Amino acid sequence: MSKQLKIQVLLSAIDKASAPLKSALNNAKALSENITNLKGNLQKLNKLQTKVGNFTKAKQEIEQATQALEKHRLKQKELSEKVSASKAFAQNLKHSIRTEELALSKLTEKQLNARHYGKGNLSQLNTDVAEARQRLEQLNKQYDVAKSRVDSFNAKLKQEGKAIRESRIERIRQYQQFRQLRTVLKESGIDIKNLAQHETAMSEKIKLTNDQLDKQKSKLEKLNAIKIRKEQHLKTVDGFKNFSSRLQNIGARSM
Repeated sequence: MSKQLKIQVLLSAIDKASAPLKSALNNAKALSENITNLKGNLQKLNKLQTKVGNFTKAKQEIEQATQALEKHRLKQKELSEKVSASKAFAQNLKHSIRTEELALSKLTEKQLNARHYGKGNLSQLNTDVAEARQRLEQLNKQYDVAKSRVDSFNAKLKQEGKAIRESRIERIRQYQQFRQLRTVLKESGIDIKNLAQHETAMSEKIKLTNDQLDKQKSKLEKLNAIKIRKEQHLKTVDGFKNFSSRLQNIGARSM
């Protein structure tokens, strides 16, 4: 075999050695692009799933706010009834106090007449006056308690009124957020009437995409390992290629 033929054979072997590396590089590039696309799809799915979660949370918050508002309304109604009943009771006590004060005034007058003019049974009148004063004292204490209860119920009623206003404002805010999220989901092709089905399908898509992404990453790691081996092999072949170039030059000079 001539020197020229040997050189051609060597060059052909070098080309064959570099071909697998080129193929590995092309495959690695294709896999990298595929992984990038899968990551993009996964990011979109995760964002959409977050929006679905936010929508579900907003819906639950509206329901909770509505329940809280209804609870405050019932409490407000209950307190209003207690205020009315306590006021009525206090008014009755006030009337009883006035009646007792009038009765005590008359008894005291009789007591003075009996003491100074000897009219009537002074001993009995003294007893009646003492009992009247005792009743009046008890009525005044009861009135103070009743008035205190009215003030307490009124304070609580005021608090419930404030809570109702705050609950209404919060529910309006939550409903506005709910409507915005509903519009976003509708634009994304999600029917909120079949939200559970969409969530299930989305979870399956995310799992499938993650599985595909893991497989593609695994393939790319293996391909990169092959590429490294091919590059190392090609470095050795490049040594032969340089040597063949020198041989080719020598052959050319010898012709």
